[in-house]
Amino acid sequence: AAPSKTPSASAAEPTAAPTLSDDSIAVRRAAGVLEALGLDVPTDATIQVRASDPATDGTGTVVSLDDREIAWDARGVLSSVFVPSSPGAVSRMGATEAGNRITQVAAALGVKLPAPDSLAYEDNVPDWTAQWSSAIDGIPAPGDGTKIMLTPDGRFLSYWHLESAAAPKPAHPLTEAQAKAKFPSCKNSSKGAGGKPETCTATLVWYRPMSVSPDQSLRLFWQVQHNWWDKNLGGNEATVVYVDAGTGETIDAAATS
Repeated sequence: AAPSKTPSASAAEPTAAPTLSDDSIAVRRAAGVLEALGLDVPTDATIQVRASDPATDGTGTVVSLDDREIAWDARGVLSSVFVPSSPGAVSRMGATEAGNRITQVAAALGVKLPAPDSLAYEDNVPDWTAQWSSAIDGIPAPGDGTKIMLTPDGRFLSYWHLESAAAPKPAHPLTEAQAKAKFPSCKNSSKGAGGKPETCTATLVWYRPMSVSPDQSLRLFWQVQHNWWDKNLGGNEATVVYVDAGTGETIDAAATS
């Protein structure tokens, strides 16, 4: 059986829109999204309606009204809304007020969301960012999820939601021990190189290999991470590799530090 996305404290449940069958319907719905957010809809806007990025499934709909962009995925579910920020210095609201504003934005967009997994102020942007993680059958899907971003004073910036399809689970998935055994150098030790702690962890995740197209279903992998002290560099080092939970194939090894 195909994996299921079950409602949970970290699962976003967007409300599906009707299929966008022609440009006029798409433009009206895009204008409706902006109006629900309390944003102006330009009366003389340059309008563009196109299919979503062909690098993905290419069957969603993207509407651009001047510099505002609203998109739906192939199922007609709202997948992103973007408006440019206004220049100039603004005041910064507190975390409680930002959380209340996030709730208002979600309601305006017609998406059902629990409390966010995280709400943080990012100084480098700057903005308030609320994020919701995604899980399939209780297993994390790190590339999926939901994000809402606000200006420091609470004006809407963007909404993003991705909910990928998942391939069936392997009939006999590898165990954690079998996944770790693929990397004999990955180990746990209180006194590793340089007398520093060394760790080896393996976590089941839904993952899409970098070598496949973005429209491919997620597959079940063990994410194996090795952390150790590199005495030559004089700092902590880490590597991550993905082990296919069905075939045992190892892919996408990368340093993370």
